[in-house]
Order: sequence, then structure tokens, then C-alpha cells
Amino acid sequence: MRVTGGTSDEAPLVARAVAGDREALGTLLDRHAAQARGMMGQILGPRADLDDLLGEARLRAVRGIEGFESRSAFATWYSQIAVHVALSEIRRRRRAEARPLPLPGSPGEDASRPAERRELRERLAAAVERLPPALRQVFDLVHREEIAPADVAERLAIPAATVRTRLFHARRRLREALDDLMSE
Repeated sequence: MRVTGGTSDEAPLVARAVAGDREALGTLLDRHAAQARGMMGQILGPRADLDDLLGEARLRAVRGIEGFESRSAFATWYSQIAVHVALSEIRRRRRAEARPLPLPGSPGEDASRPAERRELRERLAAAVERLPPALRQVFDLVHREEIAPADVAERLAIPAATVRTRLFHARRRLREALDDLMSE
């Protein structure tokens, strides 16, 4: 897909942005935000966290502006960053869904092994208690209180992406803590 945009009147603005002018960069990013958001929406579909992901694309553009070489229009460059963020989000979701954390009492668990279930439950509880407070809080709200991650974000007044990141790290740490039980 070819992205058009970027006009000759943008060249001085781009040059200033590459030279470190944050105001010029902000103007460029604002000018092309709708296009970048639209491309992300095409890839990810309608999502409540699209603004958070667009913020990630904006941050990557800020970090990478010094490497912009004007081989393409600024709009193309920024849209490509947005596409990469969207694709990273898809990969992140697939990884998170690929290996769900088995919780005691979940469907498919072998009910004929109560001692193992009790050990898993005790070790899981201990591992949750060892999580850093921010990770534990999100894990508890999502898994114990069964609150949707988007609602957790609203309740804690933090971005939805932060909730997802904390949940990802909490689950990873718990998997590591229970790895010997999970591999049997």
C-alpha cells in the first residue's frame, strides 16, 4: 500500500524536525496522526486502545526522527512506524493467547489429583504475593475480581496499554515461578 502525503511545503518543517526542533516534529506528527491512526485501524480493527498504540507510534517517531533520511515522504515514514506498532501488537496478542496461565479449578483440569491442585493453588498464591505491587494489583483485578482489562485501566486511571503490559509481565513471572508444575 502506497501512502501519499507530504508536500513540498513540509520539507523545511521536516529539516527542522530532523535537526531537533521538537515543535516542528510535533506539527508533523499532528498533521499525519489521522492517517497513521487509520492505517492502524485497518490492521487492528476498531479498538479502544488505538490512541495508546498511536501514542507508541508517536514515541517511536520522536526517538527515530534523527534517522529519517527523506527517501520517502514524512507521512509514509510515520505511517510505516504506525504499521509496525500495529503488527507488534498483533504478535504480542498471539503470544499472550498462545500459552494461557492454567488456574486451579479451570475447565480441563484433572480433578482426580487434589493434592497437586492444592500445591498449585498454594504456589500460585505465594507467587502472586511475590509480584511487585503494580503487577499484583492488575493481576488480582483481572483474574480474581474478573474485571475486563479496559475497565481496570479506567478504574486505575492508567492507559490500557499499561494494564496489558503489567498483566503480561505478571503472567510471565507466574509461569516462571510455576514452570516445574506446568511442564509435567
